[in-house]
Amino acid sequence: MPFRARTAIRLGLRTVLGLDRRPGEIPGEGSVCCSTARQLAWDRTDTTWRVHLYDTDGALEWLLTVRPPSCGPPGAGGRRRRHVVELTAYTRELDDLAAGRGLGGVGVGGLIGADAITLLDRATRALAQARARPPEEHPAVTTADAHRRRPGAELARWVIARDRTCRGIGCDHQAVGADLDHTLAWDDGGQSTADDLGPLCQGDHLFKHDPDSGWTLEQPEPGVFVWTSPTGTHHTRTPEPYDPLPDPLPPTDGSPCTLPADLYAPAPRSPAPYTPRRNRHGYVTGPARRTADAMAARHREQEGEPPGRYDHDPDF
Repeated sequence: MPFRARTAIRLGLRTVLGLDRRPGEIPGEGSVCCSTARQLAWDRTDTTWRVHLYDTDGALEWLLTVRPPSCGPPGAGGRRRRHVVELTAYTRELDDLAAGRGLGGVGVGGLIGADAITLLDRATRALAQARARPPEEHPAVTTADAHRRRPGAELARWVIARDRTCRGIGCDHQAVGADLDHTLAWDDGGQSTADDLGPLCQGDHLFKHDPDSGWTLEQPEPGVFVWTSPTGTHHTRTPEPYDPLPDPLPPTDGSPCTLPADLYAPAPRSPAPYTPRRNRHGYVTGPARRTADAMAARHREQEGEPPGRYDHDPDF
């Protein structure tokens, strides 16, 4: 089975910048504390980063793809290249950060590191470019792909970000990596537009097209999916509005709840002098590991460093 893309980590834009302590989420696994979520995101600087911006009602308003600043050597590639880091925020929050109103009128320039400032600058420029486009090109309303059997990449990303999970009844399979289904089948006149597309996992996709199931699916509004059972019962799935969690409560002993300075931006990773090279599938083979160990042992010997615990054969 081919490896499918998936969301590696989902966290707030302000969290990844080091401006709040809200937890992140690993889809399918649960919540993680802010420091862990931040580290997981910054460790994936060679993957796709997407910024989801929402209006005041919690509906998706803009979807930006940004290139994260590199905090060290490039990743090993392989499967992690198919991961997606999702950053979420209200549109007004990004506008406030871009205007220097990060924390109650205090600028953010002195609060976050250089890499975080670079990320903020790229997200701000991406939002300005999106706003400069004609309104009819917005993926929520565009008809540019209407007569194409498969939607374009921008429209597909929008539908996936809008719905987040499979639209099957009670299914929480990630929309990233799911099938994009035409609610009104393509053969019956359906079009590749945001109001006729929705993510379905393989199981629900096959079930929807099974003529013997007796179930039907409609999308009366973009993102609103209505399943009708053979008995006429309706089951409706609507988009979940964006509603970020509040910051954790301060300590009960009265001590200030502040972020440590080393968490404002991730520390640059120091590459190991001899790291095993991964193959094209992203795996470290035994010969590659032994070669790296031998080169490291020879380097320590030349530098006069004490041998490592694995430089010699065991005594037994």
